[in-house]
Amino acid sequence: MLLGALVLLALILTCTMFATRQMMLGFPCAMFWGILGGYCYTLSGTTWDIHYLIFFASMGMVIFTMLAAYGLRRADLAEPDIGEGGYVDEETEPDLSGEVETDVGPRVKRLRERIEQRRKRRRGELE
Repeated sequence: MLLGALVLLALILTCTMFATRQMMLGFPCAMFWGILGGYCYTLSGTTWDIHYLIFFASMGMVIFTMLAAYGLRRADLAEPDIGEGGYVDEETEPDLSGEVETDVGPRVKRLRERIEQRRKRRRGELE
């Protein structure tokens, strides 16, 4: 009875971890697989009976679920926060000019030039 409940709980947790892609369920999965393995090891009467095999399988699942939890990390959390000149928070002087320098394409450059020409024409007409 207890063996069935432990197997069912460990399987449900593992399936839920992969179905929802939640890495936070990796540690509870590994814990319950470890508890199941320990319980089966205490039930093992002779070498290589069914409980001994379940012990080895569940210890393998402990390793698998811990590595799977590491593999299920979100990709946006795994990226380093290194900018061009070092880490993002290690800037020497803050840029207070209000202009952001970005590498833009030729289309955006042409549009900005047209906008600037229109502004100059309007200023010239209004003055």
